[in-house]
Amino acid sequence: MPKRLKFMLTVDAQKLAKWLRLLGYDTKVIKSVSLLNLIRIAQKEERVIVSRSKDVLNHPLKFDRIFIHSNSLDQQLQEMKPFLEYEEEYIFLRCPEDNELLHSISKEKALAFIPEKVAQLHDDYKICYKCGRVYWQGSHYTKIKDKLIDLLT
Repeated sequence: MPKRLKFMLTVDAQKLAKWLRLLGYDTKVIKSVSLLNLIRIAQKEERVIVSRSKDVLNHPLKFDRIFIHSNSLDQQLQEMKPFLEYEEEYIFLRCPEDNELLHSISKEKALAFIPEKVAQLHDDYKICYKCGRVYWQGSHYTKIKDKLIDLLT
């Protein structure tokens, strides 16, 4: 796979993290650290800092940053559009909650974690080994995918 941008979001832009993860981007949210430590961590991990903070925007040190103006999630995604790619093979690769890569599991193993109705309708499942959430391509999946396509293509 080609190298993709990795992001580090400040708390004021954290709503955006879930959606960047849904697009397959490695996205961390760092809380309660000084701006200098945030910059140091981002540089070490080769991440672009995404923030709504003017302190981040105006900081004199050289580092990769994206300043987000809007408080609206849809507008934030629009602002990020020049830095993002919608690529089908990356969609839903990461847990939207904790950024871990998702892993395929058998339907038999998924049965312990999913409603019976879901098991009747779907055969393919992914799990996050960190949080234990199980994902499948139901109607919510389609709505999210349609929104991403609409906003980014």
